[in-house]
Amino acid sequence: MNKFELSIIEGLRATIKDYILLKGLDFENQWTKPEYLATVNIAKSISKFNSYPAEKIIIAIEESTEDFSNKCVPEISKDIFNLSFNDFNTERNGKIDIAVYKNDGKTALCAIEVKNFNPTKTAKDKVILDLKRNAQYFLFENENSQSIIKKTYLAYFRHFPETRFQNQIQNDLNSAKEELEEIIKKEINPKGFNYRVEVATVHDNLLYLGKHTDEEIFNDTGDLYAQAVHFVGVIGVFEK
Repeated sequence: MNKFELSIIEGLRATIKDYILLKGLDFENQWTKPEYLATVNIAKSISKFNSYPAEKIIIAIEESTEDFSNKCVPEISKDIFNLSFNDFNTERNGKIDIAVYKNDGKTALCAIEVKNFNPTKTAKDKVILDLKRNAQYFLFENENSQSIIKKTYLAYFRHFPETRFQNQIQNDLNSAKEELEEIIKKEINPKGFNYRVEVATVHDNLLYLGKHTDEEIFNDTGDLYAQAVHFVGVIGVFEK
């Protein structure tokens, strides 16, 4: 993962911490939908790049797909008598969770779509729709230029409710990665871009084998065992 993608993971990690504070520590409750909270935290996390001695970026939340699409390709402007303007939009128009532009506000850099917990299990159709839209930004072109967008992202949480021990973490990471890879392979034609999937633990309260006694793990209340959780952050990356 590059530094930008690590910042997306940090945004997901901050969201889990905030969410636990909002919901309390009752992990038996149904996990609800922190999509907006994650969107804001990811935007805040990547905004730190504006404190670096480098070109500044503009971050827009809930950006129009039409506005973003038209900024993926440089406009043609031959002279005042032969002006030509972009008129692009995705097949499924609407709002992008996070759009990132160069400092001029006219040049698209990347789009970030954010989903809730376990969308590959509970809302697979919506995952596919977001992936298809993320792929479409690479295809726009006018008579002089092609899309200059470099990357698009799909970010979400994967909760593994049966995981209780640290030695199960790698299996969860592999499972989360392979799950999205299979969807991309089956549903997306990677024309004009490559893809990869990045995963990382964003929260765990897991037990260590050999550190806790059976009595501690399986006591009358079962607190340690019941509160052991593992959340994985997943990022689907399309890139030139």
